[in-house]
Amino acid sequence: MHHTRLMVSGAFHHPIMTPALACMASALREVEFGNPLFTVMSGLTARPFENIPEELLAGIITRVRWRETMRWLLDAGATRFVDLGPGHALARLARESVEGDPRIEVI
Repeated sequence: MHHTRLMVSGAFHHPIMTPALACMASALREVEFGNPLFTVMSGLTARPFENIPEELLAGIITRVRWRETMRWLLDAGATRFVDLGPGHALARLARESVEGDPRIEVI
């Protein structure tokens, strides 16, 4: 299994975040989720979301299946990935997770 140490400010996607579940569950109950206009991937399952609130909640304390998610997206035909977050951590992870695959373009 491949691991990458991330320089982040918290233990996100880890059981140590369990105390945050109640607050997140409360916030999710306030959100009305509609049907997405395009495929939205779950890092929890490495597949399109089936139960958005449940999977978002579980994602707080469960590891992200980044490599499997990137593979699914490439196999589904996605080739261009844009990192909109602060810094370039996700772009780096995208490149590393499918290293050597000529189909990928990360911006």
